[in-house]
Amino acid sequence: MRFPIDTSQLRFTVTSPPTAAKDFTTKKVRVTDDGRPVMVVNLLAMDGTDSTKIKFNLPGAAPPDTGPAGTGGRAVLRHGPGR
Repeated sequence: MRFPIDTSQLRFTVTSPPTAAKDFTTKKVRVTDDGRPVMVVNLLAMDGTDSTKIKFNLPGAAPPDTGPAGTGGRAVLRHGPGR
């Protein structure tokens, strides 16, 4: 299932280096079914008057660099099996 989110009025910045996601029970690094590590990424979403921290998981992606805020666009929140 997809939930389109209009982010055209937002700016984003990575607030800290990505870290490996860990299984709550075993404390081992979480991996995808094909063995790629799952990374936790923290962003700050800003609209010019307010901001909020967003934390999400990226399966197997290379860690993004921290840097200047990027402009918004179109984001899709995916929810469902395997997401």
